[in-house]
Amino acid sequence: MDTVRKMMFTDALTSSERSVANYILNMGSRVDDLSLERVARESFTSNATVVRMCRKLGFRGFRDFRTALRRTLCIQTGADASQNVRRIWLFPNERPDVAALAYRLLPSGVCFVPLRADGTADLSAANPETDLLLTGTPRSIDPAVGLPVLLVPARA
Repeated sequence: MDTVRKMMFTDALTSSERSVANYILNMGSRVDDLSLERVARESFTSNATVVRMCRKLGFRGFRDFRTALRRTLCIQTGADASQNVRRIWLFPNERPDVAALAYRLLPSGVCFVPLRADGTADLSAANPETDLLLTGTPRSIDPAVGLPVLLVPARA
């Protein structure tokens, strides 16, 4: 669960928020069982602390964070895919908050998507087994690439 482990090393989290991250880290691939109330109760924090942690990581709240975590872990296949995330791909003109999130999650593994002459993304170098595309804007990506895409919602 590398994405959650990376959360632990950001200076932006308070000790209570780190407790939340530790609890989520220990949940492993059982994120489907997570509820805001359960995370707060079992990490000995409050609902507000859980939501603050999610917002510091660039999400609107717990529901968006949990949805992103589910996608990252590929729960639908039963695989803990985030163990294998080695590179996070970003578009060159990505929102600054999305780029900042990518560097917080995987500081040494951020790559920029090369654009072809016609402006389309060239993801031929991306590995669907170990890479993730992080974006703040819904984009049309060739499904044949098979690259997991994580859409980061804009802050209100």
